[in-house]
Amino acid sequence: MKKLIIWDFDGVISNTEPLWVGAWADFFKHCYHLDYPYEFWYEMFAGVSNKTKFERVKDEFGLNVDVQELIDYCGDSLHKKRAQITLTSGILPLFETYDGCQCIATGDSVKNTFEKINILHIGKFFDKENIFSADMVERGKPAPDLFLYAAAHMGYEPSQCIVIDDAVAGVQAAINAHMEIIPFVEHHGSLKERMIDEIHELGATQIADNMLDVKRMLKKECL
Repeated sequence: MKKLIIWDFDGVISNTEPLWVGAWADFFKHCYHLDYPYEFWYEMFAGVSNKTKFERVKDEFGLNVDVQELIDYCGDSLHKKRAQITLTSGILPLFETYDGCQCIATGDSVKNTFEKINILHIGKFFDKENIFSADMVERGKPAPDLFLYAAAHMGYEPSQCIVIDDAVAGVQAAINAHMEIIPFVEHHGSLKERMIDEIHELGATQIADNMLDVKRMLKKECL
């Protein structure tokens, strides 16, 4: 039986993390006068569910954010930046050649994920049957809930799954779910070395710097 590939979206399928982290940063600066650098917001938000993001903002600043206002603001920002959303180099052939099952498990909303999928023209690979959002589970990453939920709905045991995720929280979630993990760090720029150190501390032994690395690692298992 071929293994199930579980793709994270932001930072893996597309380098969209800087876009939405930037949108959240703009929102808090505009609406709450919180002027912090991108790295601060990245540390707080990368790889976790919207629910966890709101909890962290409340813990850090004592704010009860108007959730719908923020979602609408970020959705508008994403729409304006459509031209900046592109597929990660080398990922399309992996979508096209894999003859097993694959799905998306993302911390973003289903609505935003579908918009990004439409922008990237990958709807023939991912639809409502194989897209899973943190909105569907009680706890977001680093809890294993989302990955376990995706695997169960796709009909796979955790041992039959390979997760490809770019965030420390996602790597931890895959480990907590007892799934194989391929950490993907191509898009992390100046934060890459620190990310690699943190991923190693979690016990992950293989790290992909690009999609050629991912292909090589997958080939050992299921391609």
